Amino acid sequence: MMQTQLSDEQLLERLVAFSIVHPQSSEPIAAFLQQYAHAHGVWQLRQVYNEDAAAQVNLLMARGPLEAAGGLVLSGHMDVVPAVEPDWASDPFELSARDGRLYGRGTSDMKGFVALALNALAELDESELRAPLMLLITSEEEIGTVGAAHFAASYPTMHDVPRLPPTCLIGEPTLFSAVRQGKGHLKLRVSAKGKPAHSGLPHLGDSAIAHAVAAFAALRGVEAEWKQKPPPSAALFPECPYATLNVGTIQGGAAVNIVPASCEMNVGIRLLPGQKSPDAISDVQRALDGLPEPTRRALSLSVIGDTPPLGRGSADALYRALCQQSGQTSEAGVAYATDAGPLQSLFEESVIWGPGDITRAHKANEFIEREEMRIGAERLRQIIQRFCIDGVDA
Repeated sequence: MMQTQLSDEQLLERLVAFSIVHPQSSEPIAAFLQQYAHAHGVWQLRQVYNEDAAAQVNLLMARGPLEAAGGLVLSGHMDVVPAVEPDWASDPFELSARDGRLYGRGTSDMKGFVALALNALAELDESELRAPLMLLITSEEEIGTVGAAHFAASYPTMHDVPRLPPTCLIGEPTLFSAVRQGKGHLKLRVSAKGKPAHSGLPHLGDSAIAHAVAAFAALRGVEAEWKQKPPPSAALFPECPYATLNVGTIQGGAAVNIVPASCEMNVGIRLLPGQKSPDAISDVQRALDGLPEPTRRALSLSVIGDTPPLGRGSADALYRALCQQSGQTSEAGVAYATDAGPLQSLFEESVIWGPGDITRAHKANEFIEREEMRIGAERLRQIIQRFCIDGVDA
């Protein structure tokens, strides 16, 4: 039987124990979250997708007057990246406390925030709420914001679901800096087809890898062009103020003595706010079309994922409140993609803000400071007070 009330650290410990890494189903952690929320009388909606493979779950939880104006949505994700690094000092899926830090996969990215948000929702006095507080927890964020994209696409056609508040706080680790602009991640695949032959008689074949090499060079030229024409949002990304293109994987060929019949390159493109995926795809296709005829005929381009950049919304009440809370006076963007990209279509304002540091994520000995958990709980409750209890939304 589940303990009715867990401390933030105890709840984080339970969440870290779920090693939800793609392509595993998120069912186990979703069931735990639902059980915990149910024990506190929290309204919830369960959305299941990808049922033909490993079922994935999105959860929407809520408290307060669901049809009232205003309110706030908190957003986090359940999944984590693999913990295969050899230099972990402790089991990555067992929370370990050392020197004021809590170690484990997902502590910063972003189960620390999910623990804080779920407890904040569970502990609320329903009678005090003048506007709804909701918690959206998604799946498969780490492979390309898949769950969030599914929710964003399907929510407008859902029946018997409450209206979403106009404002969303995505709890990615920013060390409590408020961020309202972030890069996206467009993923493309360039496929090359050739003709196999014995490598002793290469003239009888057609090397797919040779065509892919030509495509690789063309792609580098596209990035060089982008570097020369940064968008207006470039000033918020001083370390890399232009769209980037990374050929992340190349797979091709069967053996060293066979002319390769096929080759695939997976390409990641980081667009800045204001830049559009169709334009980037058009630039890539145009570069490939400019190659010699035999190579052009051997190549094909497909989209395998698209997380749009996060840009400014039509409101800034949450952003201003978070800045006032911490004394933040400067603005910067984040170079990584988040659920904020696909979810922004549902909200007037989306802001990334949370405890932890993204530089600790996706590597061995990921941690969150105990003090960050304490500060995060305090500041999150202040924001909930302002947007859901006091009714201040401007």
